Amino acid sequence: MIENVAKRSLAVSITVVEDGYDATLETDVSGGETYVRREFVAADPGDIVTLAARFGESGDPATFEFSPTGARTTLDRKLPD
Repeated sequence: MIENVAKRSLAVSITVVEDGYDATLETDVSGGETYVRREFVAADPGDIVTLAARFGESGDPATFEFSPTGARTTLDRKLPD
């Protein structure tokens, strides 16, 4: 789930860092909208998958871990207005 609380559209790109997983998401999320993708990458319970997310057109991607066991991972990134 990607929630854009800004007033402007936001380009989002998410990829899996590890080999063995093939998943990429590229989308634009309008200001004030929420994008939901129920399935992104399949992994065995207990595995940890590292994702790299780029918000906007430039800058370094932020990395975070995804756990298919149902644990919730949140990445909050404050962007300039």
